Amino acid sequence: MEEEEHRGVVLVCSICGFLFAVLGPLSFWILWAVNWRPWRLYSWIYARKWPAYVQGPQLSTLCSFFTLFAWLVVVSPITVLLVWGGILIALLERNIIGLAVIMVGVALLLSFYSIMLWWRTQWQSSSKFSTVYMLLFSRTFCDDYSMCLYLGSWFH
Repeated sequence: MEEEEHRGVVLVCSICGFLFAVLGPLSFWILWAVNWRPWRLYSWIYARKWPAYVQGPQLSTLCSFFTLFAWLVVVSPITVLLVWGGILIALLERNIIGLAVIMVGVALLLSFYSIMLWWRTQWQSSSKFSTVYMLLFSRTFCDDYSMCLYLGSWFH
């Protein structure tokens, strides 16, 4: 690895690692506040105690804006992993390292989210389906990555 390439990788890993370290806990906090059900963000924001001058159509607009912002924060750790892996693939010209960041990182996040959803909603039968789907999706990412490793070693 050349010196310039090494600096680029260190810079990308530092920036993306910092973003992930900041946005991950923010996402965790928002999901914890809505009991690991992000589809309830709007009603959670709407249920806060708002001043009287905000009541009415302004409250709906304000809640929509905050809900959009909260969704962006909730999805941001996965977005950071996708961008991080894509930049590493472009910089290193090796797919395996970037795919490891993307596929395994997203699989671990989805597994964690699904376990937390199950833990917070054990008594509800509807949450079991979403938990199972997220676990299957994360398992698919791990299987796809192992297939990439197998095929990559087979062709080289």
